[in-house]
Amino acid sequence: MAAKKKATRSASKNKSFSSEHVLQQVIAELLERSGKEKVQILQGAVEFGKDIVFKDVGPLGETIACACVVKNTKITGNVDSRSGARTVFHQIEQALDTPYLDGNGDAVRVGKVYVISPTPISQNALMSIVGKLHSRSGQVQFVCGSDLFELIRRHWPDFYADETSVVDRYIQRLTQDLNHANKLASVTLDSGLGEIEDADHRIYVQPSFFRTVNYFDLHISASSLILGGRSLMAEWMSTDLRHIEIVHQNLVKLLVTCSDWQLTSTVLSENDIANVDSELTELRLGILACWESCLSKLIGQPYLEDGDVTPSSAAPVIEVVAEGDLTQQVESLGGEILKLLDPLVNASKLSTPTREVVSSDAGTLASKPFRGMCKVSDCCEDLPEIFLDFKGTIRHEFDKSLFSQWNESVLVSGGPGSGKTAFCRWNAL
Repeated sequence: MAAKKKATRSASKNKSFSSEHVLQQVIAELLERSGKEKVQILQGAVEFGKDIVFKDVGPLGETIACACVVKNTKITGNVDSRSGARTVFHQIEQALDTPYLDGNGDAVRVGKVYVISPTPISQNALMSIVGKLHSRSGQVQFVCGSDLFELIRRHWPDFYADETSVVDRYIQRLTQDLNHANKLASVTLDSGLGEIEDADHRIYVQPSFFRTVNYFDLHISASSLILGGRSLMAEWMSTDLRHIEIVHQNLVKLLVTCSDWQLTSTVLSENDIANVDSELTELRLGILACWESCLSKLIGQPYLEDGDVTPSSAAPVIEVVAEGDLTQQVESLGGEILKLLDPLVNASKLSTPTREVVSSDAGTLASKPFRGMCKVSDCCEDLPEIFLDFKGTIRHEFDKSLFSQWNESVLVSGGPGSGKTAFCRWNAL
């Protein structure tokens, strides 16, 4: 008898709402508050996987019949569990395959299914049905954990005042998930260390931190930016004209990226970028007209076929003699763009890598030169490769006590399993 009571308390503890019926009532009210129409809770054997149905408006104004599969318990990857992801997907397929009867007695086929649960869904659960989800792409959406509570906060703000116990149970459940020692259990099993003791959960290995700064040589001059390193007073082939178009496309991307990183002399608006793009297009048309003019003088030469206006691969190149206004246009536009890129060029010259690894501290993290180098490094990672060459890298390694000396916000990144979650749990949460 005692064991039965204990199991009942444990089951209740795993739920965020007192019952699935209560959760369905809450979701139905939430749907109505968010503007959905003809919301209906279905009960009994004829529901065929659909706990709640409603009508929504599609992107083109069409009416879409939707259904909700509601789960008050955590959706797991266990194939034998009633709350297992495969069981849930079976309900999804039933909801999509079997129509329901609306208030007029008409059969309505569901176009989209929402799986709703107050507890987060794990990656293991999603991986157990990932193949099946692909077959229903665009028809299934999961609204679980914080996503559900965010919808409630947005459309039903008074709910939290009335149902604080629900929020308390959600936070309690989230804490249990963070404390779950699956990874620790795997390590002890693989290493033959025996069972996990409660004290082992409090073991924490303090990580170390580093910041990699890359350095680049920039190929930024009027000639490289506007003509890809070519000269108007030179020999050109038709492929050179296509190359110039590619250079100009990359130049526009360069300007947008540098402006986003605040490495241009002025912040460029969409209109500014469009104007530069228009000037580059006008310049290309001028070069093309000049090239075609020179080409037309060679029509009828032995290396050109009759009626052909494009040199073959075996044809000699054509010397382009640019007019004065075209040369002036190149120099003027190139000068304007170089002036815009002055902050990037100057910042990239500040430092040259002399060592591969440098010991750093909180003072380094706070210094303007270091932050400037990081900004240039990150910006150059996004720039087109035709404008730069990799020069070297410095790895700034920070002491483990860094954050005991640091009082500002910082973004910690790292690969899977590097300890980001554990670090935040022990140092921030």
